[in-house]
Amino acid sequence: MSVRFSPTNLARTAASITASSSDGQYPVANVKSANKPHQPWKSTALGDQWILIDHGSAKAVDVFALINGNVTSVRCQANATDSWGGALGYDQLVTVGQSPSDMYQHGHRAASPQFFRYNRIFIPSQATTDGASQYKVGALWLGAVTTPPQDLLVEPDEETPEPFHEERPGHGGWVERTAMGYKRFLLSAIRYARSEGDLAAWRAIEQAWPAAGYALVLLRDAYPAETFVMQRQPATWRHGRVYMESPLEAEELV
Repeated sequence: MSVRFSPTNLARTAASITASSSDGQYPVANVKSANKPHQPWKSTALGDQWILIDHGSAKAVDVFALINGNVTSVRCQANATDSWGGALGYDQLVTVGQSPSDMYQHGHRAASPQFFRYNRIFIPSQATTDGASQYKVGALWLGAVTTPPQDLLVEPDEETPEPFHEERPGHGGWVERTAMGYKRFLLSAIRYARSEGDLAAWRAIEQAWPAAGYALVLLRDAYPAETFVMQRQPATWRHGRVYMESPLEAEELV
């Protein structure tokens, strides 16, 4: 399967992120944390809304990823200035689909890297997928894309774990544990290095992973434009059938 990596989230390191409106309990700063899509930004109303990312200087962006939203379409935009009324540097309407975990999310790759100071996710007026009277976006990811030296042997799987929500009364006595089942999509893969050059390229990808410990994984072929947040795993390589191989684990964070 064809897999691409985006190791650094430019939304997380942006000079500023603002929005057309924000619910006080769900500020727009929440979209910076791709590992916490269950803590979203929410608008105060429906109608046209937007999230604006100012990088401070022009940055190369290959991929726009929206994670855990409640909308079915957005416009991925880029411009040299904070002016959105005329012709833009980049403007693409994309459909936001359901992932295997039933979250609405989408990873959009531009035909070529977009090099601009400003990015904007524009949400045109629409009904929400959950019937809410405000839009939500769990996380945004903007970044460059790296192609690994070899495609991966991938074994996707789906499970429904049963995490528990604990309710502790004021008197501090008993704890009531309530099951909260949800679907989680897992990805198990084998990375292959067929030469010293392949191994060096994989090492470079590993070194690009941020200290935060996760990177965006884009799957192609079987799951068009599907996005995953990858948990960093120890880079263990062993001699395999071709030259060297190493396991890689990823999962959707919900």
